[in-house]
Amino acid sequence: MTEGSFYDFGKANYFKLSNNFAREGIRMKQKFVISKTDKATELTIREMSELYKDTFTEVFEATYDLEEIKRAAKESQEALIAALRTQSLYPINDYMMRIANGVTEVLRAKDAHKSEIIVNDAESLPLARAAAAEPEEEKDSESAEEEVDELLDEKK
Repeated sequence: MTEGSFYDFGKANYFKLSNNFAREGIRMKQKFVISKTDKATELTIREMSELYKDTFTEVFEATYDLEEIKRAAKESQEALIAALRTQSLYPINDYMMRIANGVTEVLRAKDAHKSEIIVNDAESLPLARAAAAEPEEEKDSESAEEEVDELLDEKK
């Protein structure tokens, strides 16, 4: 890898936000955009997160030497994954396998090509799966108001 950079709010805040979303049962999507640069000497992977519905924000971008990635891809998928993983770009194995397949697709394309992988943390992370599986209790507004009134009466 030749370089990498975080955007907007940084890695620590991203993981904190992701964990909070998982705890609250909010589904969080990520998108990985894989492309060859205009020079066709580099491969770029951009990691994006859906912080607002249907709006992806770029979190991280990694740039790799295209020839190094081609050599790793010819060796095996494991070698390709090892070449793509860094301290800053280290998704879970399921995501990494999808990214490796996307990289292979981009490498096979003769012209400029882009591959997008969209994943949903709620489908992959145990805490998020558990939160999403719990049925939400529906309360009508009258019962909620009654609960508030009871709590206020107890304080008196």
